[in-house]
Amino acid sequence: MFGDRIYGLRLGLDDVYGRLIDGMRAERGKLRSGGDGSAGGMSVQGSPPVEATLALFSGIVKIAADGTAQVEFQLPDFNGTVRLSAVAWSADKVGSASKDVIVRDPVALTVSGPRFLTLGDKARLELALHNVEGPAGSYSVTGQYESEAGAQSQPGFERAVALTAGERMREAFELSSGEVGQTTL
Repeated sequence: MFGDRIYGLRLGLDDVYGRLIDGMRAERGKLRSGGDGSAGGMSVQGSPPVEATLALFSGIVKIAADGTAQVEFQLPDFNGTVRLSAVAWSADKVGSASKDVIVRDPVALTVSGPRFLTLGDKARLELALHNVEGPAGSYSVTGQYESEAGAQSQPGFERAVALTAGERMREAFELSSGEVGQTTL
């Protein structure tokens, strides 16, 4: 009845101060905020991101006489959407624009495999291939094992895969652990 009103709509205000004290046991509540994930604090739910954040900056770019500009970036291995932003100015004008751009390989490859194995384990590595813009033909899929000790790389698997334009395909490869320690495939 006495709530705030704007243009005839009631604004919902939530007072959470009462939650700081537990009314049943008369104990102070615990603040559930913070960022370091220490004991009693909040913790990250789920796995951390496996891909690094992509953020590149060109600096100031001179515009050609025809009003165009070219900027080149060395992109890391990345498949996804990148937001391209530009700001332009002159003595009496300022402008900006941004657009999402899809960055991907002509043949996209998505890998799904186990995070860890122990000695004697056997598992499958699933590969999803999608010939988005590549030519039809035979593609070679290879993998090799590299141990953290810096030893010589060991062959893992190799297979030729025929893909037509626009085709999606799934392939599976068997994995096994041959030594103790961290190994990269």
